[in-house]
Amino acid sequence: MFDFGLAGYQPCWLRGRNQLASRHGPRLQALAGRRLTRTWVVWDETADAWLADCPVVLDFDGERLEVNHQQRDLVSLTWNSIDLRQTPRWSVADQERKLGWRGDAPEAVAAAHGQQVAAVALLEWTGEDEARGSVAVGLRLASGWLTVYNALDENGLAFGPLDPAYQPPSPGLLRRSRPGPAGAAAGESAGRERRRTCLASSGAAWMWNRRPSSPT
Repeated sequence: MFDFGLAGYQPCWLRGRNQLASRHGPRLQALAGRRLTRTWVVWDETADAWLADCPVVLDFDGERLEVNHQQRDLVSLTWNSIDLRQTPRWSVADQERKLGWRGDAPEAVAAAHGQQVAAVALLEWTGEDEARGSVAVGLRLASGWLTVYNALDENGLAFGPLDPAYQPPSPGLLRRSRPGPAGAAAGESAGRERRRTCLASSGAAWMWNRRPSSPT
């Protein structure tokens, strides 16, 4: 398992939104309502370019989500495991490449820092291309969607309107989820703070919305 020379980072590769939601759903749900305070990518200082093979780190008021994609449909989500004081390494053989973390790139993503997360979604790509079936992590912010997606064996970042190939859920297709017996207590506790919704048909997204404030 390649960890980019980052002690403590152990990517766990999953495939499909059901595996991701089963393993990470409650923690993704808990991000709704938080602020996206910072993001970091690995920068190749030698080439002056983003090294998209390395994990993308997103910070939400101290809760850090680490996203990485590989092959055509694998994605790893990890939490609070990367020490950003460590210098990433691409390979033992490649000693000339100088890498470091940047929190101000890409500019469109950095411009979203400080915005509140209105919804978190696991979005399945339905386009007629090689990426079909891959799953992206989407954050709905005030100024648009931030999407960390599979760019065919590396990460891609998009900011703005959601690509229609993701088929975002519409209000008419959403229903409240019901936690099973094992997760009932956790689901009831989380439900007091946020509403979890998922696509009721066999469509392509799981989405958790921030619960609207109660009228006073």
